[in-house]
Amino acid sequence: MQEAHENWVELLVNGTQMKIYILDDREKPVSGSLLSGTASVLIDGNIYKVQLIPGIDNVLEGNLPVSAAGASAATVLLMVRGQPVSARFTIRN
Repeated sequence: MQEAHENWVELLVNGTQMKIYILDDREKPVSGSLLSGTASVLIDGNIYKVQLIPGIDNVLEGNLPVSAAGASAATVLLMVRGQPVSARFTIRN
């Protein structure tokens, strides 16, 4: 979990599925209806762009075209309550 522009952002990757959880500065879930974004994921030297859509509660979800095995990094660009938020993650498989 990373602090990002007065929010907390957590990225979980399992196979081709991505989930991003967002908490506010008081560590309370931010409603999915207030979230949107994209992710860029580096896998085996290729960058894949993923559109993220609101899931249940405070989750944004997306699917990679290939398995995340071999992934090394991800950058997420989000809009949280109309404000831009970005975070970079190192992915360990």
